[in-house]
Amino acid sequence: MKVLLKMILMCSIPLLCACPVPRNNEPPLTKYRPLLMQRTELNQSVMMQAPRAMTNPGKIFYKDGYILITERYQGIHLIDNRNPAVPVKVGFLRIPGCNDIAIKGQILYADNATDLLSINFSNPQTPAVINRKENVFPEPVPPDLGRIPKQYVKENRPGNMILVGWITNQ
Repeated sequence: MKVLLKMILMCSIPLLCACPVPRNNEPPLTKYRPLLMQRTELNQSVMMQAPRAMTNPGKIFYKDGYILITERYQGIHLIDNRNPAVPVKVGFLRIPGCNDIAIKGQILYADNATDLLSINFSNPQTPAVINRKENVFPEPVPPDLGRIPKQYVKENRPGNMILVGWITNQ
């Protein structure tokens, strides 16, 4: 048994030494590329749209018979569940850069990339932005936590461009 263990250790050492090590202890470059949006476009981007298929669902909330399901970096699916036997897809609230939501009373709070939105949710079928606080949140990081290429870091982009999400680099 000891001989087998020694053999395994002896064979694994060259393999471990062959693994590339990032320079300066930095993570490797991300395999994703950023989705960028102009500030003026971001400020006008929140809108109710027709229901659509879920591709990357996130958090789920329940409010007054409605189910809200976030779609990573894109917005919120709205489902009328007042009759649980027959749930109805009401629409999709487009919010670029949205990853998180919270509800207090009739106000829905959502991140819109780096901004915090307050949305009147008293009528879930016609939500309306009532307040925007700009640059409250840091920019979203790549899903693989990789290093961002220099051309995409905030300092190297035009000042009016906001990072709203990440897509695979294929």
